[in-house]
Amino acid sequence: MFSTLNKEVKTNQKDITDLQNKCKLYEMYFKRNSLIFHGIPEDGSGSVLDAVLPIINNALKVPCVSSDVDSVYRLRGQVDHQGKQGQQSIRINFTSNNKRNDIFGAKKMLKNSGITVYEDLTRDQYELYKSAKKKYGYRMVWTVGGRIYVNEAFGPCRVLPQENYNTIQPNLEKQLYNTIK
Repeated sequence: MFSTLNKEVKTNQKDITDLQNKCKLYEMYFKRNSLIFHGIPEDGSGSVLDAVLPIINNALKVPCVSSDVDSVYRLRGQVDHQGKQGQQSIRINFTSNNKRNDIFGAKKMLKNSGITVYEDLTRDQYELYKSAKKKYGYRMVWTVGGRIYVNEAFGPCRVLPQENYNTIQPNLEKQLYNTIK
């Protein structure tokens, strides 16, 4: 009787793990057309879209009209140590991945403007991204297409999943770099 229950528990645990992995993949799929803009001040007068489109069109020099945007809204800001509400980021869901990629590729034009553009990562991806930035340095880690890359002496490589993160070795990273070229 106990062996049957143990088998059922193991089967259920495997099913749960499979479902969790599928949920993560779906979340990544739904975020593929999204970007996060941070540093756009709230003026309180117009819509969020009216605040974002001039930045995309003028500062980034990427033509974008309201029909290219599926949805746009402000995210809840972080509360600082004094209990004050921080500046809210803006999530923009684009109708096409090509438009999103054009805008994300032009984000360098916002340098020194106080506005930053990030990919919309899942919680697990974001935690891995933060860990990699802490370990390798802010300028040595970036994301493209939801993948996290690290630049070391021999060139960029894709970061492994979280469970393998602490065991990354330089020669393993070099092998990864060669496999994703």
